[in-house]
Amino acid sequence: MPDMPYARPYETGWSSAQRPAAQAFWNWHDALAEAPALPEARIEAAYEQVQAGEPIRMVPREVSTAAYEACTRHNLNRDYLAAQVRALPQHAPPARYDTGADLKRFVGRWIVPHGRLLAGLVPGMKRLKRATDHLSRGFFYTATVVHLPAHLEADRLYLPQEDLRHEDLSLHALRQGTVTEPVRKVLWKQMIRARDALARGHTALTRLTWRAKWRLKFWWIGALELLNEVERRDFDVWSAPVTLNRWRTAQVYLQTYIGRATARMS
Repeated sequence: MPDMPYARPYETGWSSAQRPAAQAFWNWHDALAEAPALPEARIEAAYEQVQAGEPIRMVPREVSTAAYEACTRHNLNRDYLAAQVRALPQHAPPARYDTGADLKRFVGRWIVPHGRLLAGLVPGMKRLKRATDHLSRGFFYTATVVHLPAHLEADRLYLPQEDLRHEDLSLHALRQGTVTEPVRKVLWKQMIRARDALARGHTALTRLTWRAKWRLKFWWIGALELLNEVERRDFDVWSAPVTLNRWRTAQVYLQTYIGRATARMS
């Protein structure tokens, strides 16, 4: 699940027993995100090492140790850590995904396993794998719009290239940050993907106890409201960081507690 304009996901909403594991899984994911491009043979070797619970060179030893211990303590499969290693060739810059299906496959290898680890810390979520996977995709697709300038600066384009071709929009023009009609249409299509995935993941919010779901619901409503904020800005994600002001954040808290989301789903 991507960063949101609030605290990091491991800082709030977790019990004292869950928080160290959540932080360990985020540290693992972040460390891999900074790993350099490696030959396929090295990737495969690292994949097998992670499955065996052995340290790997691309991640600091203390990070891998904490992640492995968290899996053991919470009875979670190390394969979810290993899967992220296998996704590294598709994540290394320049990261490009030709079609929406290509992007979805990458997300399934990079984000979904990370989401399953975090969800495994929440009572009742471990059995809701399909909903968890949808939520992971929804949060990630939201981040691809909200954090588009930073992703482009890192030479990672998480928008399908077929969408750009369809609107005759070049990557160079997208980097310029001028909000044209083709830019609006490309971002709108990605926002549809995000909203659809978030809607499909809503099942998790209906099957958990209030104690287990309140923080998840906060992030879910917050993601929808961020997408609404992009629309309010007429799709300008370049002029200033896309965040929610105090009033909008207060609304998200209120919607979380009264049990009703007013954010638009389509």
